[in-house]
Amino acid sequence: MSVSSSDAEKIRKLPWAVLASIPYAAFSAWALGPVFLLFLGELGLDKARIGVISFLWPFCGLLSPLVAPTVYRFGVKRAALLFWTIRKLIIGLLALTPLVAQRLGTEGAFRWVAGIMLGFGVCRAIAETGEYPWHQEAVPNTVRGRLAAVTSVVSTVSAIGAVGLAAHVTGHGIGLQGFTTLFVLAAAMGLLFVWCQSHLLGGAPSERRTSTSAHLRGMAEALSDRNLRVFLVAQPLVTLASAFSVTFIPLYAKEQVGLTLGNAVSLSMATNAGALLSSYLWGWNADRHGSKPVMLGSLLLATLLPPSWFFMPRQGEWRLALAMAASFIQGAMTVGWSIGYSRYLYVKAIPADKRSAYLSVYYPWTEFVSGLGPLLAGVLLSAFSGARGHIFGCSVDSYSPLFALSLACMVAAIVLVRRLRGDKA
Repeated sequence: MSVSSSDAEKIRKLPWAVLASIPYAAFSAWALGPVFLLFLGELGLDKARIGVISFLWPFCGLLSPLVAPTVYRFGVKRAALLFWTIRKLIIGLLALTPLVAQRLGTEGAFRWVAGIMLGFGVCRAIAETGEYPWHQEAVPNTVRGRLAAVTSVVSTVSAIGAVGLAAHVTGHGIGLQGFTTLFVLAAAMGLLFVWCQSHLLGGAPSERRTSTSAHLRGMAEALSDRNLRVFLVAQPLVTLASAFSVTFIPLYAKEQVGLTLGNAVSLSMATNAGALLSSYLWGWNADRHGSKPVMLGSLLLATLLPPSWFFMPRQGEWRLALAMAASFIQGAMTVGWSIGYSRYLYVKAIPADKRSAYLSVYYPWTEFVSGLGPLLAGVLLSAFSGARGHIFGCSVDSYSPLFALSLACMVAAIVLVRRLRGDKA
């Protein structure tokens, strides 16, 4: 298929996007995800407070509609690069948390981490308000699925190495020392990611001046789009399902299944392996057959996760192998959904000529739900902390209600995704 000269020029710059995924994978592995969750657990925070901290930075996505007109005037690429840089520096402050905990105790450490994540969240919201329209412009639709697949493969390989290092550091560190080392390294990798992203094309300041009232009218028009409304319900359902069956899995594996801290961190390596081996297949199918089949296939795979974790044995030498297998499925499902829904978002759900208004509806809503998921999960874990029993010969604990809710959300999401309009491959 031939491409226009502008598309050809954009494609020549896309290797920088692939290269950027390497430091970003390290940043995510060392500063967010399971490492960050286990760090909060080592600080002595309860599940409810961990949920609050996990909720803070996605909650800041609600700022997006307010800053969108300014971001477009400033330049979406410029805004993304500037606030990406600031948030990477902010995350490095997590390395000072042990000192704060020594002087101010657990309560002081909680407030310190919460403040950092709030600042991180504000910068993230502004950066991603610019990132979405910039990347919609910078990546031609003809190669979007394959680019996502190749990027996923490269980032997954990088993440496996990063998680391996994280497991070694946290397993051999004294107290919180290993975590602080990872946070400093994560900040450095984050800055390298920003430099790589700066080579992509597009994202110039908008010459068109849009008033706040016109922007709000555009958002109202977006909400009248039935297909977008269905998408805006289906995608958060998957987010909630993942929050209920994925977010607290490292703690579940450590507390209930009985894995060591190092093994709990190592589960991410199996997750990354699942993503690695399935990435290109998902991406190729998305470009060839469309986004919907990929989304549906990944959701069907996701329905295996909650029962897998619920029936996980609490004793025996097979625990680690079975936990690795469940994590492998999680990785394949996650990358499949990510490739399918992100392609559908840019190709079908968001019209290019109305992306400012549509993204101002999409981004804050999905960010709010992505933060709400861990918050609800933390509250439910605290509420059911005394749950004990057996069913079908399996142990019932505080995590069991979350697995049931996760399965229900996945089934509802499958029903809604089937109602979405198809996208031409």
